[in-house]
Amino acid sequence: MYPGGGPYFNDVVGGPVFNKYQSPFSFFALENSSWIIVGLDSAYNAGTLHAYMNGSLGDNAQLPFLRGLAQKGEQQKKKLILLTHHNGLPETEKQPSGPVKLFTEVMGAFQGLTPPVYWYWGHVHAGFAYKPLKDQNGLLCRCVGHSALPWGLASNLQQNPNVEWFERCNAKDPENPLRVYNGFVFLKLDGQNVTEFFYDEIGRVAWTPQGGDPRRCKALQV
Repeated sequence: MYPGGGPYFNDVVGGPVFNKYQSPFSFFALENSSWIIVGLDSAYNAGTLHAYMNGSLGDNAQLPFLRGLAQKGEQQKKKLILLTHHNGLPETEKQPSGPVKLFTEVMGAFQGLTPPVYWYWGHVHAGFAYKPLKDQNGLLCRCVGHSALPWGLASNLQQNPNVEWFERCNAKDPENPLRVYNGFVFLKLDGQNVTEFFYDEIGRVAWTPQGGDPRRCKALQV
């Protein structure tokens, strides 16, 4: 969003297929018989004051879109997975207490309805999983911001009691001794069931909610 979104709207998603089915919006939903996967644009309304660092859905099209899908999921007994760029929860308890603006906006769309099963975001250059949010029907929030840029041990996550797991396995990179592994998430949807795997950059399972980290990587003392 730094150049105003021009390259994104004009070049990336400005082709004939996009214009026919998607234009003029940058948010979307994918749906099957059991699931609705919603991708929202948290950057468009993030604003220049804080260099687009604080996500927002604005007050126009996205919130009614999300609310409508939440209602559809409730009526048709479909579960919902949410994708945004910006984070919905703070990564450190040293930040101001309480939810961030994006979290308040998203949860407001689910008022009186079942919250999403998962919420994935990036923005923060780290890979980690929060503990289930008990006050939001066990919502599982995940950060997958470690998919590209090299990054080191996130010591602030080590001190956050709300974080269940974060990537801490040293990559043994001779050019960057402090670097930990990059990675990605794989979800398998099977009817109403879902299994989740975090993988590291060399293809190993890094963490699952059921089995933890099979690599047995321990956090460094920082």
